[in-house]
Amino acid sequence: MFYMRATSNLWKSSHTQTLSLISTSMQTQYLKVKRSAKSPTSRSKFIGLAIFALTTFGISLAQAHAVMAATWKFPWKASVTSVINQGWHNDGYGMNSLDFGLRGGEDVLAPVDATVVSQCNAGNNHRAAKFRAANGQFFSLIHITTSDIFVGKTYKLGDKIGTVASDRPWNNCAKSTGPHLHMGFPSRNFNIDGYNFTPWSVNAGVTLRSTNGASTGGNIISVNFSARTASGGVNVRSAPTTASSIVRTIGGNQTVNFDAWTYGQPINDLWAGKPDARWYRISGTNTWIASAVVWGNAPGSNPMP
Repeated sequence: MFYMRATSNLWKSSHTQTLSLISTSMQTQYLKVKRSAKSPTSRSKFIGLAIFALTTFGISLAQAHAVMAATWKFPWKASVTSVINQGWHNDGYGMNSLDFGLRGGEDVLAPVDATVVSQCNAGNNHRAAKFRAANGQFFSLIHITTSDIFVGKTYKLGDKIGTVASDRPWNNCAKSTGPHLHMGFPSRNFNIDGYNFTPWSVNAGVTLRSTNGASTGGNIISVNFSARTASGGVNVRSAPTTASSIVRTIGGNQTVNFDAWTYGQPINDLWAGKPDARWYRISGTNTWIASAVVWGNAPGSNPMP
């Protein structure tokens, strides 16, 4: 009974959320099965693929909804960009880690709602810390300067934790050869801020744009246009983020009229496979659909700011 209930709930989850849990190499197969999954046989294939992804990547079915519900953002301000300057490696917490090139003094923000479970001081308040996200996953942040961190402290998404450290300690707490931010992830298959990291690809050389701390819907551009929904149907939300409430759903291959667009939470585009931060407002309403799940572009817009 538990198995059937869990798989049924997983089937109802949006395909864009499920895509964030599976590797890039599996996404094409996932979409093909999802689009044709109206028969019991096709549905079984889809559920099997999703279960394979979840169990392979260490996520139980019971945890699936909590994991997919979490909204992770890069731990720096939306006005700041970065690139990866060291690929996958393990840190002292045993986390799957990447190093991001950031200047000393840049603000470090909580990437998700989280609680500190461990921290140390490498000297001069140069900190390393391990966190437990609200959904139960763990992550780490290292090379943060702060005097105000302790085990049990909680942060909301976007809260300032400290700043990128500029000094270069070399001890059991932290080792640094220069300013950067180290982040340990729950797994090497992970979606954050619309970017999909896998064991084989970490978007090396790609400019990474955060949306952390950005107000959504702040700059709304009025323009009339239409677009067609993805074949699997789409969610209509109260604001331009996947954390916002679902107002209703619209079936697949439907033409929808819009009267404005804005930048919000990036989502990997179903067709291009790249992050798209645009959200479109349905004409005469204050409800939104992600550009990533409709075929059509707002005039004069770009996928990312």
